[in-house]
Amino acid sequence: IGRIVNSQKGTISINGHTDSRPFRSDTYDNWRLSTARAHSAYYMLVRGGVDERRITEVAGFADRQPKDAADPLAAANRRIEILMATGG
Repeated sequence: IGRIVNSQKGTISINGHTDSRPFRSDTYDNWRLSTARAHSAYYMLVRGGVDERRITEVAGFADRQPKDAADPLAAANRRIEILMATGG
């Protein structure tokens, strides 16, 4: 993925998401889980050679922006988005 991202110019935003299944532990809830997913992708991109200065946003959205709104528990809602703004 790092090679693909590096083949494009522009800034990068990384968003983490969860489904609506309640997730609770001593250290995590859906907000923290989605943010941790985004941060994990950030670290992997940087390890893959992406210049961290290009990454302008790392955010978690919990279950607030489902990909499949008809099925709040759908696996498609548990995702990481890497968004690239190429300008222009």
